[in-house]
Formats: sequence, C-alpha cells, structure tokens
Amino acid sequence: MANVSNDSFDDRAFGHVVELRVHGVTGTVPEKMLGDPHPIQVSGDDEGRVLRARELAGSPLSPRGANDGRVVEAFHWGRFTAGSATRALWLLLLPFALLNLARFALLLPHKDADRRWTHHVSEMVLRYLGLTLTLNVVTTACYMGFDILAVRCGGNAGACKRSAPDLGWYLALPSDVKFLTAALLPVAVLLLVSLFGRANFMYPPPGPRADWSTQTGSFDDPAFWQGARNAPTQRAAHVMAGTAVLALLALTALGTPADVFDSGGWLVHSLYVVLGAASILALTTAIVSVGLEVGPRADDPDPQPRAPRRWVHVSRIVTVGVAAGSVVLVARQLLVRHPAAAPGLAMAANIESVLMALFLSVLFVLSLQARYSEAGKRLRGTDGSVPHSFRPFWGGLGGWMLAALAAVLASGFSTAWVYGLAEAIGTPAFPAADRAAETKSGRLLVDVAEGYWIGALLWAALTIAAALILLPMVCWLMGKLGYALLSFVLVLGAGGIAFWIIRNAHGRNLIDKHFWALSIPAGLVLVALLLCVLAAVSKDFAAKAAQDYAKDGEDAETVRRLTKPIARMWRVAEARYRYHHALGALVGVGAFLVIGGGIVAVLASSDQKSYLAGPAQGPVGKLGVVVVCGIASGLITLGVATWRRPALRTTVGILWDLVSFWPRLAHPLCPPPYGGRAVLGVVNRVEELRRLGATAVVLSGHSQGSVITLGATAVIEHGASGGQAVSVEQRDADPDLALLAMITYGSQLQFIYARLFPTYVGFRRLHWTYGHTLAGRWQHLYRWTDPLGGPVLSWPERSPSQTRYGPDVTEWTTMSFAPPAGCVTREPATCRGYRRSDHLPTARPYPGPPPRWEDGKDNNGVYWRWQRTGPDIRLRDPDLIKDNAHYPRSPLRGHGGYPDDPVLARVVLELAGQVPGRPGPAGQVIVLPPDLVPAQPGAPAEAVH
Repeated sequence: MANVSNDSFDDRAFGHVVELRVHGVTGTVPEKMLGDPHPIQVSGDDEGRVLRARELAGSPLSPRGANDGRVVEAFHWGRFTAGSATRALWLLLLPFALLNLARFALLLPHKDADRRWTHHVSEMVLRYLGLTLTLNVVTTACYMGFDILAVRCGGNAGACKRSAPDLGWYLALPSDVKFLTAALLPVAVLLLVSLFGRANFMYPPPGPRADWSTQTGSFDDPAFWQGARNAPTQRAAHVMAGTAVLALLALTALGTPADVFDSGGWLVHSLYVVLGAASILALTTAIVSVGLEVGPRADDPDPQPRAPRRWVHVSRIVTVGVAAGSVVLVARQLLVRHPAAAPGLAMAANIESVLMALFLSVLFVLSLQARYSEAGKRLRGTDGSVPHSFRPFWGGLGGWMLAALAAVLASGFSTAWVYGLAEAIGTPAFPAADRAAETKSGRLLVDVAEGYWIGALLWAALTIAAALILLPMVCWLMGKLGYALLSFVLVLGAGGIAFWIIRNAHGRNLIDKHFWALSIPAGLVLVALLLCVLAAVSKDFAAKAAQDYAKDGEDAETVRRLTKPIARMWRVAEARYRYHHALGALVGVGAFLVIGGGIVAVLASSDQKSYLAGPAQGPVGKLGVVVVCGIASGLITLGVATWRRPALRTTVGILWDLVSFWPRLAHPLCPPPYGGRAVLGVVNRVEELRRLGATAVVLSGHSQGSVITLGATAVIEHGASGGQAVSVEQRDADPDLALLAMITYGSQLQFIYARLFPTYVGFRRLHWTYGHTLAGRWQHLYRWTDPLGGPVLSWPERSPSQTRYGPDVTEWTTMSFAPPAGCVTREPATCRGYRRSDHLPTARPYPGPPPRWEDGKDNNGVYWRWQRTGPDIRLRDPDLIKDNAHYPRSPLRGHGGYPDDPVLARVVLELAGQVPGRPGPAGQVIVLPPDLVPAQPGAPAEAVH
C-alpha cells in the first residue's frame, strides 16, 4: 500500500490539539491505542502507519468521546520488527545486534574537534570484533559440515551409521557428493546471514539524503536516522570475508599442505596454490575494507537497497568463484584420498578464540582511556554536572560490556551447534582421546576442537558463577547489601564443603559421602534462601502505599490490607535500579573467561594434553557440554515455536525492538534498524499536522515510544536551527517547534537510555530538550508498580538520610524551566533578551519542590489523585482499590494502560495550553476534560513530607 494521502479523508485538524501517540516495544495495536476497533489510516504506509478513530477520519471537528478539543492519533511502528515468521531466525543474529548496540554505548565526543585517535581506534576494534563474530559463524558451519560430517563421519561410515542410523542416506553417497552435500551447511548459513543483513523496509525514511553532521553521529541529525552511509560496503566486506574463509577451510579438508603436495598431479597443486592465494587476498581485502571504513557516495546512504562500489562487486563475484572452485576441487580429491582429520579447521576455531580475546582486551584498555578522557569525564559528570541517577552504567564501560556480552553469546552459540551435532551422530571427545572407548561403546567418537572445549568450559564456569551469585544477587536487588554478602558467604561455603567432602572422604560408604555432601550444603543454601526472603519482606512499603488512598474514605486497616499487593509490586519494581549490577557481574565474569580462553587456546596449540584435557574430560567439561547442548536445544525449540505461534513471535520481537533501534554501524549484518523510520515518520506527521492547521501537537510516547518522540523533537529543532544552537526567537518562530509539546509515560529514558547511551541520550540531551527545545512543555507519568518505567525529569537527592531510589525517597531534584520576568507569555516579542544561559545552567539543575498531591473528581464525584514532583507525575496504581457506585476497582496496570488513566488527558491539555500563541495564559490549563475538574478550585495542593 502506498503512502496515504490525508486529503482522501478530508483530514483537517484546524484549531485543534492533536495528541500523537507512539507505542512501546510490545507493539500495541492501533485499535487498543485509540480505543476503537476499526481505526482509519490517515497517513504513512503499510509499515509505519498513522491512524485515527473511524469517526475522526472524516470529521476531526467532533473528536471521539470528549468535547475537550483534543484529537488523538496513533503512530504504529510495530510492523517494523514483527510479522513474518522468518523473524524467528533473527535469533541467530543476536550477537551481531548486541555488538552494534555496543557502538552507541561508547563514550564518544559529540564534536569532531574533540575526537582523538583512541576514539577512532576503539570504533575500528569494535568493527573487527564484529567481523570476527561473522567469521565465527561461518567457521562453525564449516567445522560442522567439513570436519564432523564429511571427514569424521564420512571417513568412519560404520561407526557413524551405528550412532546415527538416520544418516544412512548420507553415508551411502559417494565421497565427492558427501562433501558437496556437507558444503551446503556453510553456504546456507552464509546466504542466510547475507540476506538478513540486506533486509530493509519497503519505504526508506522520509527526507533528503545527506552526510552526518559529525563523525560520531548526532541524535538530532536527520542524516543520522537515514542510516550509516558505509553500511553497504561493510556488509559486502563481511560477506566477502566469510566466503573467503569458506574457501580456505574447504581446502584444509584435504589435510595439511604437505599432505596435498604428497599426492595429486601438478594441476591439483597449481589449483590448490592459486585458490588458496586468491582466498587469502580476498580475505585481506575485506579486512582492510572493514578497518578503513570505506563507504559509498555520500548521497547514497543506507538503508536503501543499492550496489556498493564497483570494485566491491567484482571482488565479491571473484571470491564466490574461488569458494566454488575450492569446494569442487576438494570434492574431487576426496575420491582419490580421504584424510583422517582436518587440522586446519580446528586451528581456525582456535584462532578465532584468540582474536575475540585480543579484541576484547584492546577494547577494554581503550574504554578505560575514553573513561578518563575529557569527553569521558564530561559525559560521566565528574564535575557534578550530571546527577548520579543519569551517570553511565559500569563507570562508562557500557560499550565494552555489551561487546563482551556479544562475544560470550557468540561463543555459546557456536559451541552449542558443534556439540549438538556431535551428540547427534556420536560422542564428543577431546582431540587425541583414547579410541578404545569407541570400540567398546560402538558409538563414533567425534573429536571436537580445543576452541570449542574452551567454549564449553567457559559456559560451565559461567553456570557455576551464576549459581553462586543467584541468591546473593536477589538480596542485592532488594536493596540489602548485608544480606547479599552473608548469602554469598553461605553459598560459597556450601559449595566448598561439598567439594571437600567428595574429595577427602576416602574409604567411606559412597552413600554416606554423598548424603553429607548434599545435606550440609543444602542447609546452608536454605539459610541463604531465607535471607533472601527476609530481604524481600524487610522493606515494608504497605504503610507508604496506604498514603496514596488516605482520602478515599476507607478506614486505615482496610486500606492497609488492600494495599499489601501494591506494596509487593513496589518492592519488585524498585529492583529495576539494580538490574545492571546482576548483568554486569555475569557479563564481567564471562568477558574475562573469554579473554582467559584465548590465552588457553594459544597455549593449547603447543601442548594440548598437559592442562586442558583434564578439565575438559572431567566434571566441569561435562557440565559445559550439558549447558551448551541445552542452549542448542532451547534455541531450536524457541525458533520452531516462534515460527508456529504468532503470539510468541511478538514476544521475541520485543527483543529486536530493544536492540535494533540504532543504525547499522559496528556490524552491518544485524536486523534492519527501525529507529530512523520511526523517528522521521513522527517528524513527517508533525509537519503534516502543522500544515493542516493544528494549534498544538502533543507527542505522547510510551516506553520505547518515548525515545522515538525524543528523537523526533531533536530532529525538529535541528531543522529549525540548521544544526546550530537554536535561539528563543528561532524556537518560537519555527512553525513545527512552536506548536510542539511532549508527554511520556512508562519510560526508561533516565534509568536505562541516559545511562547506557550517554553520548546520544544522556542527561544533557534530556535537560536541553526540556529546558530549551520545548521550553518546559514536557511532562512525564510513571507508577511505582511499573517494573520497566520510572521517573525521567526528577531524581533523588543523594543524602545519607535516605535511600537512593524508590518510593521512600522524600528529597528530589527536578529539571526546571525558569524564564526571566517579562517572558511569562513566552511570546518572541517579549523574550528577546532570553538566551540559552538564562535557563540551562552548565553547573547543576534546579532543586525541585517536594512531591505534592493534586486531586480531581469526575462528574460522579469520584476522586482521582496524582502526585506531582515538578514535571514528573506519579499515578496511583490501581486508581481505585474498592468498588463504588460508579466504577469497579481498578486492576494493577504496571507498565501498561497509561492512556486509560484520566490524568493523562488532563496533562495533554495542560501542555497544549503552554504552546505559544494559544488563548489563555501560558502554563495554565485552557480546557479541562469534562470528566475531570479540580476537586477544590483555588485550594493549594497537599504536600507530602
């Protein structure tokens, strides 16, 4: 369906306030967003749609359900990341997507003049790590096809057929056909990854193509949202490198070069040398292209489908021919001689383990340097300019942590697939293991390369670490450090006692030994579990929650009883401020295990039996095999279930909503980024509404939608100023920016985005948007029962007398807009002396007022209450805790149902009343919803102390 013309629906918004709603990661359907079962599309295309309730499509002068002058529209972007069942296969690209996400978590300066060589090198190292992950996928597929199937299984058909009878058809094929069939596996993986990397949306982001305004990329730059201009060439380089590696690994299936030259004629030797040299040349070319970040013309940016430079085309075609020739050559030679092993494939797996460890180590050093650079210090706010609640996660090492998580998952995925196949056709074995076991069991012993044994040991160690810190981390998430430390000591002691009993209880009855080895640690773990329970219930929010309903006319005991479930939700939701500690602990352990695995892989190349064989063949190695095989089974089960069940497909799509927002930069083969389409789609609709005569446009963003609306606001300001710092005159004179306001709810802008992506969505971006871009026309709604959303425009004062986060905080600081005298109406004519320094100080934010309750009652006399802390508004959840004559008691809404709260409509119109040029004093409500009027007009709101 082509873009919809507004004229076809007589879409005139003249004289009205338009609320443009943008949904979050759950892909909320427009019918639910608008409360209409049959909304009409008024703008956009099939993927990025703008819809309005059916009765509003033709006559916006009579908006649905209220006479408050408000027209509600929905921008639906859920189809960008949901729909086709093939999206289930995107699970294969999760490490790629996480690595691309890591690029935007690096501490990088905004201005090109502030960039140093270390910033360029850190981005280059990240791209090389991404290339290593791509080659890891290809190498794993080659190892499974060439080594396990063609060489191991094909060379020992009897044992393989006994172990895997279903492979009888494969074993009956001639040797050359076997190899060609096995080559289909890496070819299919390479094609699949390549096609996913080329996936784009039917319609490109609206707007002209241009270069980025800075090398880092700016959140307010429209070109940034058009995509990375070098993505096509980077994608071609990754595919070319993968094809070259496929060719090289196919040649290694013949054995060592000495084995090849000892057999065959001069033609075989010549082809072997030429194909090998061409593969190495293609791989080198791809590596150089990735490092130098060679890109196409500036006027031809991603994500439009296009051809990269001509030399890239030629190189790619030649590389495909070389790979095909290599596979055919090896297939023909296998008819003459069948090697017993392919050591080159095992060596490739070990080399990639070393490369991942090397790049992670270098990136760690560069990330530390960036942390202490001037740009890093500014982003971290070491001078006090950034409040603690907005400071970067993990001390500014967020980029490295995400890259490490990508490497850990990539190692787990590759190891899982190899062991899954090895278990299916035989028994995984350490290289050079005793073959007598094969004769005794009758099953094929499949030698697995040291690199994959290192991966199994890594996941075994990670599993043990997770078991050790699980209960202590639960205590810590509840905010009890003492309980967490004591619980960790108990769990660690339990494991130590069990290990000591098993190792030292010689000569005792086996049953008694295992009884004590299990019972004593189990008792200690039970005590640790009780500590976690105490940590969960020790912070009782019931009394605090009861204050929300003190004026509802119920007796205190009834209120306290009814609010106990609410208090439990408060405790669970409070843990969101410590999620990153749990993730950081596991990822940190995994990262250093990956680095240690690289060191072990280097040492294993010289003496693989001395120290690696014991742990690999012992209990830890067996645990690792069980874990990675479980990962393989889980991925297969999830993929099949996602393919068959649309509901589960939507759930999995949430993952891609979170990780595929940003442009393809560090890894070009991740899922197509939807951020640019969504942000520029909202910008386009704001421009349309301005042309249609809307007097105010309130962007209404829920959860991830708040990030989209923030980006749209930044892009609109960029257009008003031409990329420069916009003055007040420019801001209020720009037709799009002047009519703009924003309301967000259930947002993660403060506790996730500002801390994970400080370069793009940090505190200064939020403060600038609130104080200057929107001149205070931004309010945020949240609930303490929401486990995913929290305050955005206010944050706790840090003091020894109170906790850092949560419902029991009493002292807050807020973002403030303080216009000078004579600028009350915010009209350009009376604000000419008003400049950036007047309202956006570079030192500290303005101290905020204490939280205050505000009341409203509807036409039925039912009270609605909300708590205001500056521009942040906390909603009660549930609204009503007991049935009354007019309404049933409300359910716990948590992260959803914000538009159903009557307070949201009131705030939308309050924001619209602050738009310059609208009737009535700025900052006051011009029209209140008829079902929600002030309970006590003129009376001051009740302060909460």
